[in-house]
Order: sequence, then C-alpha cells, then structure tokens
Amino acid sequence: MRHPKGQPCKGTVVSRRSVGNLIAKVMVNPEPHVGENLGVKSSINKACPPGSKNSIHRLAAPMSCSVLSFVVLDACVLMSTVQRQLLLRVADQGVFQPIWTERIGEEWRRNAARLWQIPPEKLAEQWNAMNQRFPGAMEANTAPYEAGLRYSDPKDFHVIAAGLARRARCGLQRPPAVQVMTWNLKDFNRSELRRQELDAYSPDQLLATWWRAGSSRLDAAVQAVAADSVALGRTPEPLADTLQRERLHRLKRLSTETPTTTPQ
Repeated sequence: MRHPKGQPCKGTVVSRRSVGNLIAKVMVNPEPHVGENLGVKSSINKACPPGSKNSIHRLAAPMSCSVLSFVVLDACVLMSTVQRQLLLRVADQGVFQPIWTERIGEEWRRNAARLWQIPPEKLAEQWNAMNQRFPGAMEANTAPYEAGLRYSDPKDFHVIAAGLARRARCGLQRPPAVQVMTWNLKDFNRSELRRQELDAYSPDQLLATWWRAGSSRLDAAVQAVAADSVALGRTPEPLADTLQRERLHRLKRLSTETPTTTPQ
C-alpha cells in the first residue's frame, strides 16, 4: 500500500513478501518510481512496536537496483551463442550469479545439436568451460523443491526448483533475490512464482534493468556482441542490428540512446 510522503503509516504491518514484490517491480520498470519516497515508517501501534521483526523501518529512496541476485538461466536463453556469451560476460562483472542444473545443460546441448548441427562433443566442451568459469552455478538434487508446484508448465518445474534450492542452500542470513531468466514466460505461472517469492523475466527485461542500474558495468560486454556475431561467420553489422536480431529490443534502445552511467 502506498501512503502520501511524510504521513505516518499507523497500525500497518508490511510483510517481507510484499516488500520483495515491490522490489521486483521496481527492478523491471523503475521509471515510475524515480524520486518517489518508497519508505515505510515503523508501525506505532502496540501490536507492532518499533524494532519488531514484522515492521519495515525505512527503505532508501530511490531504491538501488544494484543488489546482486541469483538468476536461473533456462535452457532457451543458452541457445543463442551471441546471447549466451553476452550473459556470461555480464555475470563476470558480478552483476548476477548464474544458476543452472545438469538437466538444463542437457536440454540446451540436445536442442543445440539438433537445431544448429553442432557436434555434441563441442557442446560438451562449452558446457564444461561454463562450469569451470562459474563453479558455483551448478545446483543438484533439486527434485524435492518441485513438490507443491502445480500451475506452471510441469516440464519447467525443474527450473523453478533450481532457484528454490539455491535460495535454501546459499547460506546467506537474508534470503537473496532469485529470478528465472527465460524466453518462455507463458510457461511460468506468475502467481505461483510469487507465492514462492520468485519471479520470471526475459533476458531483455533483466539486461535492460541492469543497464539502467549502472550501464558502465555492462557497456564492454554489450559492445563485444558485434564481434561475437562476426566470429560466427556473419557479415559485420551495427551493434543495434545484432541486438535487434537477438530480441534484445530494450537493451538496443538503452545502449544506443543513453550515455553510460556508473552504478549508484
């Protein structure tokens, strides 16, 4: 619930889940909240005294979008070599920590071999290199975390479970933000994800969010996309054209129309 700036929020308890949902919305579309006071003063009623675990004292305004998050990379976002290399370079910059499973890797390698006629042994080498590059990305034994999932596509339960497993096992005092990156958003029931305190976004949505939060961390990774395309044997073309072909429309607009910014 949003209250007028400067007025006390009496007798109101704000759950961590509600705050998490608000953060997720701001991360994807921060423009409507620029300059807004999103803070919530501590409740002053006796049921929720200041200092209570159920009260949120004050959130910084504007919110920072630079908090490191865990992101499950669905197999579909690994299919494009250009896009995969871009995402891994962004992860190298510490913008997010990738998560995957052997099942995700197997699905990617199987489909890539079938569609692109890439030798399976070459794909296996690339998969091994990814795991060496990000030794903490692999999640195993995620099947128990599929229990209770009903409304998303059953074939994607394992993707959601990977995120749930990472959050449960990460060892952090505060549960981290965990998101699913996928092009198949229709296969992930948004209400079900939010009940699990997760959410799903397309690569374009998250890359655009990270760019807005501090494009200086992404600029070199994005600029290298053109060279990635040429390395695949394609004719040299403007960066904007490559991003367009990769369906990264928001990122194309931001990277070509806005100056590079430093993370706050």
